Amino acid sequence: MVLALAITVGLLVAIGLFVFNYTRILGGHEQHATAIETSSLAAAQAIARIVVEDPNYGFIALTDYPPIGKATTAGDGEPLPVLGINTVVGTARLDMIVAHELGDETMKMLAKKDVENARAAARRLTEVLKKSLSPGGDPLAKDLDGRPVTPYETAKNLYESNQVKNAMGGSRVSGSFKLSLGYLDGGSTTLTPIPEPEEFAEVQADQKQDGNYKAFINIPAKGEDFYFAGLGSETRLVNTQRFREDDGIRIPSIVKVEADHTITEASAQGSSPIMRTIHNVACSQPGGTKDNPPGGTICISFPSGPAPGISQVQDILKNPQLTFNKGKFFSPEGGDWPGEGTLTPSVFIPGEPTPAQMWAVGLYHWVRSGRTKPNVKDLKDMQEVAFDNLGQPGDMNTVWNRQWLQMAMARSENSVVPVGIVSTSVGGNSDPRMDSFTNGSLEAQRAYWRLAGFTSELSELPPNAFVVGIDPSGKLYSADGSTTLREKDIHEFWVRVAETNTAGLVTMGLANRIRETVQATVAATLQQINETKNAIERLRSQLASDPGVATNPERQAQIQAEIDRLSELLPTLEQSLGQHQAAMDKAEDAYRNGSQAASVTDTIVRNQRTLSAQGFKKDGANFILAGNRFTPHPLPPISVDAILNDQASSGDAAGTLWTAKTGFEIYTMPTGITLSARPHTNGMLPAAHAQAKSLVPAGASKMFMFEFGSGGNIIATALPQQPFLNIPLSDRQLLGLAYGAMTSGDSETVTVSWTATLRDLTARLGRQQGGKHAGEPMVGSPGEWCELTAYGSERKSKGNKSKDSKGKGGAGGLNLGPININLGLGGGGKGGKGNNGIPPGQAKKMARGNYFCPGLSTEFQLRTPLIGNGGSPAGSAIVLKAERATTMFGEPSSGPATITMGGQTYTIPGTSNFSITSKPGPIGPPSTMSPGGSTPTSTMPAAPADLL
Repeated sequence: MVLALAITVGLLVAIGLFVFNYTRILGGHEQHATAIETSSLAAAQAIARIVVEDPNYGFIALTDYPPIGKATTAGDGEPLPVLGINTVVGTARLDMIVAHELGDETMKMLAKKDVENARAAARRLTEVLKKSLSPGGDPLAKDLDGRPVTPYETAKNLYESNQVKNAMGGSRVSGSFKLSLGYLDGGSTTLTPIPEPEEFAEVQADQKQDGNYKAFINIPAKGEDFYFAGLGSETRLVNTQRFREDDGIRIPSIVKVEADHTITEASAQGSSPIMRTIHNVACSQPGGTKDNPPGGTICISFPSGPAPGISQVQDILKNPQLTFNKGKFFSPEGGDWPGEGTLTPSVFIPGEPTPAQMWAVGLYHWVRSGRTKPNVKDLKDMQEVAFDNLGQPGDMNTVWNRQWLQMAMARSENSVVPVGIVSTSVGGNSDPRMDSFTNGSLEAQRAYWRLAGFTSELSELPPNAFVVGIDPSGKLYSADGSTTLREKDIHEFWVRVAETNTAGLVTMGLANRIRETVQATVAATLQQINETKNAIERLRSQLASDPGVATNPERQAQIQAEIDRLSELLPTLEQSLGQHQAAMDKAEDAYRNGSQAASVTDTIVRNQRTLSAQGFKKDGANFILAGNRFTPHPLPPISVDAILNDQASSGDAAGTLWTAKTGFEIYTMPTGITLSARPHTNGMLPAAHAQAKSLVPAGASKMFMFEFGSGGNIIATALPQQPFLNIPLSDRQLLGLAYGAMTSGDSETVTVSWTATLRDLTARLGRQQGGKHAGEPMVGSPGEWCELTAYGSERKSKGNKSKDSKGKGGAGGLNLGPININLGLGGGGKGGKGNNGIPPGQAKKMARGNYFCPGLSTEFQLRTPLIGNGGSPAGSAIVLKAERATTMFGEPSSGPATITMGGQTYTIPGTSNFSITSKPGPIGPPSTMSPGGSTPTSTMPAAPADLL
């Protein structure tokens, strides 16, 4: 009985001890579990705050952040957005799909490079995150404002503040607290949407969740592997059994926190207490946000009217000429251009780019600016959009998505449109204008920038721009549309103008020598005549009144003989004086006619835009300009004697002499046309506005803009105004320039050469490579242009109110046992009030302007050239050489202008009607002519370098 009782008591004691120990162990474990889970959540939240600078993308993190950080400012002083690593990877994957769907090799090459850069960015971010989980952290682990982020210390402090009470017999195991970074076996969630529409996404059913990519599994596309980091709308605990250590392939984002604690078990009476060690583990996935800015815009411009053969967007990629001809890339260094930067040649892609490649580069970067938003089908449909279907600028039509193809609006370009071009075709890659643009002065480069219409001023035409007309097929006509132009007619016109100008100057020079020489001879002869007459009078007076002579017959005979000799000399002197005066008259006539020829042609040149805008045609040996006849006088006198002997024909059909007293017909300036005043101080009349006085109608210029809507669909607008004027080429970004990108016309007309220009402002991203603005789309003017009907749009920036909107953000106030953490990321929690994911305390910071109205990403334009005047092929041997000494091609210099003939130099004096310079400058050879003819032996010089 006693034994049985003892056994029963012993069993009850044992059971009691077990229950007591179990309760203590369970209670201690729960407290430690709460502490370890809280630490894990805090660590996961902390790594989501870490922002790392990447050389290829700018600032990256596990989650997107809008441009609000103090430590993320670009060189322009404005903050930059932070790209979540999944956004980087998702954008690279989408761009790879787009490049293959469009079938463009240049875009594929750029996409391949971005895939490599995305992987490098993931490795760079992973390295910083992993180091930050170690004691002491990583000095590179900082938040948006540059404050250190220390996940290890944050998590450990939370864990230690929630330690098991000593009264329960529990204690931490020193050195057991550890953080590690890994992934979840079987995948997890992301906030990154798969491409739309899904038929182009290349995503299987088990690779997506709620329309987003799944994390930690390979989701290949176009032969490339893509992995995404795990991220949720809020920070949450995840299954520790699925945690795997970083394998160097995936992008790890799961934080595992582990630590040991001990607990003492009570024992039977007389036995020693038992010490047990318990291992606590918790894993958490960070919460984040999805930043969804408007993206950039891409514009296609036709400043000179529609380009023949370019009727659809895809024609820019596929036109045979645009895929064959070559151009060059340039990039500003040291600041924006024009401005503080210097434009230098750039090798952005291997070799010299074709215009089609330029467009492909700009198109790719525009798509990339939309991040993961662009709709693949819309991008494909956009390639087949006919520009005619987008309407006319000012129609105020915003056309969405596939409605493009149903609009079928009629085009209005069925007549000749005046544009400012000049006559000759563009040369090859050694074109001197390209060399001038590449290596020329800042003035030369800025002049092109103005001509390309990239300033707030109206597009300008240089003084040498001959105004002609172009029809929709690309043929050239006179500006009034009445006459088909032939290249040789315009060439001949300029040659005859230049020859008449030069011949007039040569005539002035020779006549001036005659005047200088004969004037001295006339003066000497007049003096001799006067002296002779005076001598005769003195002798006659002496003969009549001198007493000594009156009584001296011999003396009388001598005096009379002298009087007779002088009287006989006087007619000879007077005859000589008449001859000299006749020579002087011829010189004056020649000088007057030469001055008239030089002055009239000088005025024609300086006013050619105004005159040619009124029409032009060839009329036999003459030309009709602005309704009035221009008669060339291309032959200069061959010598002084030719003037003196009335043998200096001016070369017109009537055989008019340079010495004609009645003058001769050259050109009568039309009435009612405002002509230029005296020549400008720099020898060139300032460029006239192309649209001034209806020279080039405003409606001739076409600009079509494409942008991404809030859902990734494409909005297309025919712009009546340009919101992106006065935006310089951003520092370190791209300018593509291809003279002679394509030609139009036929053998019966002038061959029109079209210039292609690419302005790509988002080619290079980030502060390290992207320059002053880090590759951000540049804000239009005014900043809210997209909301103004003046720009043909009813778009609103709803949904993009990163500025002041009251989002639901914040992972909320997670009440984790005794710890209350406001994690400030994600959505749905009660604690934090984020601002589109903006951390607490940063809700009212100003983001960049392009977050509210899309900024310019890319502009591509095709325009007719603004190039030099035409000439003729080389002729026979040079017998006369005269520098072109007018404002037509000259350059001001010290000293008088001269010509050299027969080893003698003749000065060409200035007049009150035009300026004369003494050298042609670096822009072309002097005028040379062959004997007895008017064919120049040198071609006409190109347009001055400072006017392109």
